[in-house]
Amino acid sequence: MRLNTDLALRRACAPIISDDVAIGVGEGWSRIVRDALVSIWDIHPAIRLQQVKAKMGGLVLFADGRHRRISWQAQEVIDAVRRRASDQSLTTCELCGHSGRLIHAGEWRVRCDGCEADQILRQRLASVCVHQVEEACRYYIAASISAGHLSDLERVIMPIGGLSPQEHAWFLDEVHDRLTWWRAGSRIDGVDERLREPFRGLVLTDDGDRQRLALDQRTRRAGEIRAAALAYVRECGRRNVVVDIEVFGNGRWKRDGAAKRQVMVDALRDEIARGVAVVDVWRRFEVPGTIARRLVGARSYGDLYRILMVQDMEPGFRPGDIALWVKAGKMSSEEGMSILGIEDPTDFAALLAAFPAG
Repeated sequence: MRLNTDLALRRACAPIISDDVAIGVGEGWSRIVRDALVSIWDIHPAIRLQQVKAKMGGLVLFADGRHRRISWQAQEVIDAVRRRASDQSLTTCELCGHSGRLIHAGEWRVRCDGCEADQILRQRLASVCVHQVEEACRYYIAASISAGHLSDLERVIMPIGGLSPQEHAWFLDEVHDRLTWWRAGSRIDGVDERLREPFRGLVLTDDGDRQRLALDQRTRRAGEIRAAALAYVRECGRRNVVVDIEVFGNGRWKRDGAAKRQVMVDALRDEIARGVAVVDVWRRFEVPGTIARRLVGARSYGDLYRILMVQDMEPGFRPGDIALWVKAGKMSSEEGMSILGIEDPTDFAALLAAFPAG
C-alpha cells in the first residue's frame, strides 16, 4: 500500500487503529478497508483493530470487540461489516482496485487480468532490487525527519538507471510498501529503530489542508450528507440496482470544486456504509431488501433488523407481517421476497410456514 494511502486510512479511523497495527493489504483494497473501519467505528467507538491482512486471498479484519463488553447486537453488525469487506475483496484486484478474481498460483491472491499478467515481472523486480529498495527507504526516512514533514515519494526518489517507466513505478510501489510496514513496526536493515516514533509524527506537506477541508465540509454540511444518503438509497430503489456512488455524488455536487466534491463523495460513501440511511429507506418500503442487503453487506434481512435495533429505530414491518400479508393475498410472494431480500423460494416458503394464517 502507498504511504499516503496508509496515512489517509489512519486519519479517517485514528481511534480504532493504532500506529503499530499494519494495514497489510494492497492499494486496490484501500477503499474497502476504509469503508469497513469507518462503519465499525460508528457501530462502537471502543473497538480496536488488531490485524488488517490478506488471508487465503481475501481481506481479513481482526478486532477485539468481544473483550470490550459490547452488546451481541453490535457485535453481529460488526461481523456483518467484516464479512461484507471480505466478500468485496474477493472480486476486487488487491493491487489496482479494478474488478478481479481469486487466483491460486503458489499462493491465493485476487488480481485483475492486467495485474496478474505483470505478477512475475513485479516479483522479479522486487527480488533483484531488494537492496535498492532498502536504500531508498533509508534515504526517504532520513530526508523526511530532517525536513520535518513527509513529501511525495515520487519527488524524493529518483529513477534508477536501466529501469523502464513501468519498472520504476513498480519499484516505488515496493518502497511505499516497505515504508508502511516499517512505520507499523517491521525492520529495514540500516535504519535506527529510534527513528520510528519521530517518523510517525510527520505528515504530508499538503495533508493539513486536506484534513481541514474534510472536517469543515463534513461538519458544516452534515445535514446535506445525510439527505444525500437518503436520496441515493431511494435512487437505488427506484432503479432497482446499486447505483454508482461516484457518479451519483459527482452529479449531486457538480457545482463544487474537485477537492470539495471528492470530500463530499467520500462522506456520502461513509454515511451509506453506516447503514442508517439504508435501513431507514428500507423500513419505509422504498428500496427492496435485496438492494439494501448489497448496500450494507448484509447476509440476510436479519442483519438489516440488527442495524435498526442497534440504532434504536422502529421497524416499519416484521417478517411475520410480510408472511401474513402474502397469505392474506395483500401482496404476492415475489413482492414479499423482494421486500425482505430473500432470493431462494424455499427459504421464503419456510418463512410462510413459520407464520400460520389466522
